[in-house]
Amino acid sequence: MTENLEKLQVAIIGGGMAGLTEAIALRQHPNISVDIYERASELKEIGASIALGPNGLRTLQRLGLDNVISDTVAFRGPSNIPMIYRHWKTNEIIGKDEHEKVTEHLHRTARYHRAHLHQALLENVPRDLIHLGKKLITANAVSNGVTFGFEDGTSGTADILLGADGLHSVCYRASIRPTSTYLH
Repeated sequence: MTENLEKLQVAIIGGGMAGLTEAIALRQHPNISVDIYERASELKEIGASIALGPNGLRTLQRLGLDNVISDTVAFRGPSNIPMIYRHWKTNEIIGKDEHEKVTEHLHRTARYHRAHLHQALLENVPRDLIHLGKKLITANAVSNGVTFGFEDGTSGTADILLGADGLHSVCYRASIRPTSTYLH
C-alpha cells in the first residue's frame, strides 16, 4: 500500500551535526526523500569539543550509527570518574555526569572533537544529498509546502523545511511567511 505513495520531500538547512543526524533518521523511512543545503562551500574541520550524554548516545545507536559512538571516535573517561561541566566564563561547576547507572560502556558520556563527530556522521549520508554553497535567504510557506531561495540565485521547493543551521539560524530569521490564504 505504501509503495504507491508519493515521497515526502524534506529540505534540511544546515549540514552540521544536527542536519546530518536528521537526514540519517529521516532516510530510514522509505517514503521520505531528503536533501541537505549547507552554506559552506566545503565540509571542513569546525569547532573544538562537544560532549554527548547517555540519551544522545542511545539515540545514535538506535539509528544504527555504531561508527559514531565507537571509542575510535569518542573519548570516555575511566569508569567511576564523573564528567564535570564548568561555566565557560566563571569556571564554576554547573554539572556532573556520574556513570553509576549507565551499564553500557558506549552509553557513557563521551567527548568528541567536532570534526571527528562530523566526519563519522558524514559516513552515513550519501554525498549527492548534500548541496554546498547554499546560503538560505528566503523561505515562504505555500499551500503545498515551502519554497526557498539561496544567495547564489537558485531556489527549491519541498513539503517540509527543517532548520538545522545553528545558533544564528537563517531559517529563523527568514521567518517563513504564508503566501496562501489556506495557511493564514
